[in-house]
Amino acid sequence: MNPDHAFSRLEPFTSFSDGAFDRSHYIDLPADWLILSADIENSTRAVANGQYEAVNFVGAACIAALNRALPELEYPKVFGGDGAQAVIPPEYRRTATKTLQQLAHWAASAYQLNLIIGIVPVADIIANGGSLSAGKMRSATGVDIAMFHGNGLSMAETMILDDVEQRYRLDTEPQPQPDLGELSCRWSPIEPSRDCMLCLIIGAREQHTSAGKSNDRPSDETMIEVITQINKIVGLNSDITNPAAASKLKFKVRNAAIKKELSTQPYTGYRKYLSILAFQLFAWILFKFGLKAGEFDPTKYKAEIANNSDYVKVAGSVRMVLDCTKAQASQIEQLLEQRYQSDKLVYGMYRAKQALMTCITPDVTSGDHIHYIDGSHGGLWNAAGEFKARAKSKTRVKSS
Repeated sequence: MNPDHAFSRLEPFTSFSDGAFDRSHYIDLPADWLILSADIENSTRAVANGQYEAVNFVGAACIAALNRALPELEYPKVFGGDGAQAVIPPEYRRTATKTLQQLAHWAASAYQLNLIIGIVPVADIIANGGSLSAGKMRSATGVDIAMFHGNGLSMAETMILDDVEQRYRLDTEPQPQPDLGELSCRWSPIEPSRDCMLCLIIGAREQHTSAGKSNDRPSDETMIEVITQINKIVGLNSDITNPAAASKLKFKVRNAAIKKELSTQPYTGYRKYLSILAFQLFAWILFKFGLKAGEFDPTKYKAEIANNSDYVKVAGSVRMVLDCTKAQASQIEQLLEQRYQSDKLVYGMYRAKQALMTCITPDVTSGDHIHYIDGSHGGLWNAAGEFKARAKSKTRVKSS
């Protein structure tokens, strides 16, 4: 049974452009709730070394493991490319702590990635002048994707990174492997239908440059106007803009994907490798020829992926991965640069050659699956770097 609390009772909205900045769809998260944060240390080096797919996989693994550890709980969470964050009621602290520690040990063992993990009470965010509210956007197949307003998530990440007294940061001693049974990365990198996969991060300037109490509500009008203009340029709900549209998805049997799936298993070895290979070959046949297997319909599943992907979301700032033409990307950059020079927002942008998709699939037959999108070669991570540079300076920062 799903525990009854304010977030579980919250009514979802169904249109990003209409609902993402309608505050009636959000609630302030309770002060006694806990922000869980997992972030890959020195992701710069990992991306430079070509580990960007592994970075995404570990980020999505954080949500997959928490879902398995807290199966009865509906809680808001967000994939961040090189990590993830979630907010939970306080009674689940012990389970969440153990899961985060398991994830950190697994990431180091399987991918040599150091995962910085921690827990910050929402009360401490409020005490330091921050805020955090959450809402949920429901897809056509009934899957909810959490949205966050306020600077609480970014504050929590900073408080954990700067935590010299170990108030928030968790130790990462050896632990058993977390349950990652719902995690997979079987789809090939996604080629754009247009020219590039445009990775965007857009936020309110006052959230990121002023000290003390944050007030992000005056920026809502600007953000609504910007989203409306981006929607006019690319059509946010159109299949050609959605990186995960069914026509773009290619299922291939890849050694890299098999090895990632192998890393999620408690027991590895040659037999397990062959078992995963056999399953992926079977899946490839189903997708290649559109064949059904019991209740599984590959055509229906691919259509659901498009609906259940997080290519547009709000996590303090707006984050998007959009299939764009060069001209559209330039139009969007011009729009954002004008608002930036007018002190109305901060943005970061990266033109990726492909999109990457990591999947959490509790049930492939019911529509209950979600797909996390990023640009290739550290797309959102690169956009975040530009975003931080612009937040510190009014001079023009050249977009990638």
